[in-house]
Amino acid sequence: SSGINAEWPLRPGNESCGMSTCETGGDLPRIDNTVPYQGSVKDICRYMGVPEREVCSVKEFTRPLVDVFGAARIRVNVPSSKIDCSNIFGESYVYLSCLDLCLDSVCPLETTPLIHNSCPGQYPDRIYTLANKSYLTFVTDTNPEGLYEQNFFQCKNSKCVEYHQVCDLVDDCGDFSDEINCTNHKVIAHKKGKKKKKKKWIPYRKLASRTLLART
Repeated sequence: SSGINAEWPLRPGNESCGMSTCETGGDLPRIDNTVPYQGSVKDICRYMGVPEREVCSVKEFTRPLVDVFGAARIRVNVPSSKIDCSNIFGESYVYLSCLDLCLDSVCPLETTPLIHNSCPGQYPDRIYTLANKSYLTFVTDTNPEGLYEQNFFQCKNSKCVEYHQVCDLVDDCGDFSDEINCTNHKVIAHKKGKKKKKKKWIPYRKLASRTLLART
């Protein structure tokens, strides 16, 4: 075993949200879960503070079951063995789970094809291309490396968000679909007086700390 686990230092933003209750429509600070590039590689190991003694390797990431002509194959530096992803959020969670590097997490990306007119009203500078040599889709060229990318999650309501907004404890879609297939939190609903029930997402790290306090 490599000894890789969930006790690595969390990013400062994740620490503030990871130990609190994140709820929709609240005034909590926005957490930037975008993994920065180190040269031409998104270094998830460095971003998460993985100790240098742990083994990491560079892998290519593409959307599951989709081959988009002209889209860059994103290179990510990730742990070489599966890890516990219950304290990982956003873009790191997407890459790790979809590369089958999470112990108990499935890839949250929808299998619904992203076609040429998906994400209506968004990405006006989209560039059309072929996917799986069978249907028209699109890419964007907003990548700082000048690469064409398709790093979008298609919500149930047809809105699209980017990978760093998926499984980040925030309802970016507006219909909760970007948080449904995530295993890094527990969903609860609460009601104050006559107000409508409001969903809250409690990170498992906080649930663990509550259990420990209750036992002591």
